[in-house]
Amino acid sequence: VHQSMVRHLEQALACDAQQLAVRSTPGQAPVLLKEGQALPALSLSIAYAQNHALWAWSEQGAVGVDVQAIPTDGEDAEWQQLAAQYLEPGAASALAALQGDVLRAAFAAQWVQLEAQLKCTCMALGETAHRAAHWNAGLQCLPLPVPASWGAAAALAWRRG
Repeated sequence: VHQSMVRHLEQALACDAQQLAVRSTPGQAPVLLKEGQALPALSLSIAYAQNHALWAWSEQGAVGVDVQAIPTDGEDAEWQQLAAQYLEPGAASALAALQGDVLRAAFAAQWVQLEAQLKCTCMALGETAHRAAHWNAGLQCLPLPVPASWGAAAALAWRRG
């Protein structure tokens, strides 16, 4: 994935791929390096699910991307409980009447939006009760289309400068 990023970003930044590298530190957003120096004005995000990866970058502000396989099992009550604990109240409420495969697909769609927003704000995953009110104010977030064969949901979040 890092090689793909560098190949794409060399064109966007008008430089040689040999000058670029991606530094990944667990629990932190990846950082693009040019000649060993961090480029703080460029935001990167990477997400993996099964054999798939997505990445995003922006020079306009923070960015977060997430992808997750759609769960194929689990009791509806367990998914509803996870939604109530971690998703924003409106997102959790939207899942309340759903069941089975539809519930699991909708849960995954909401979950990746949450994760993308958390990555965009450099926040760790935590229960809803532990996040500050309006923590995601000013963020934009959209679901991303992925091939049906992935059996996954994906989302992109961003905040301008």
